[in-house]
Order: sequence, then C-alpha cells, then structure tokens
Amino acid sequence: MKLAFEDKVQIYKERKRGSILSKLQLKWEIQKSKIKYLIRLVNKHGFDILRHGYRNYSIQFKEAAIYRVLTLNESITSVSIDLGLSTDSLLFRWIKEYKENVFK
Repeated sequence: MKLAFEDKVQIYKERKRGSILSKLQLKWEIQKSKIKYLIRLVNKHGFDILRHGYRNYSIQFKEAAIYRVLTLNESITSVSIDLGLSTDSLLFRWIKEYKENVFK
C-alpha cells in the first residue's frame, strides 16, 4: 500500500506515543522494517523529508552513496537515512545495478 504524507506522519506519531510495531504493522499493512526506517528518517530530517516525491539522483550522488557502503563499510540503511532517501531499497538497487555494470 502506498502511504500518503499524512499516513506517514500518523504512523510516526503513534509510534512515538508508544504503539508497538506489530500493532502498527497490522493497522497500516506495512512491514516493521519500513516503520523503523520511517521513524529514523523523520528523527534525522523532520517531517518535510516525507513530502519529497520522486527525485532524480545524479550518477555522482549514487556513486558517492555506493562508495560509502562498499568501501567505507557503512550500512545501507544508515547511508540511506543520512542521505534522506525515501527507502533503503533505492540504495540496494543502485548497488545491484553498479555490480551488474548497468548503472543508470
């Protein structure tokens, strides 16, 4: 299910008020890992980061992110949150494409 900005804010607020992950997972039909990612993303960047729709990232931006994971051994999730990516699956995909030499 695609969540609207307001849904994401509500999930964040419910979690901060003490709702347990499994309850939120059932209510919103979203994986626990996605909820955890959302919480960390908002904690670092604030709610405005949730307003960003599709963004086009430059090759240099992608390469810098990949470098941090493959060379500096930072975690994909930590780098994704630090860079404000809407989901860590973007960085997973970039690394896969990079390794397959079909980087876009």
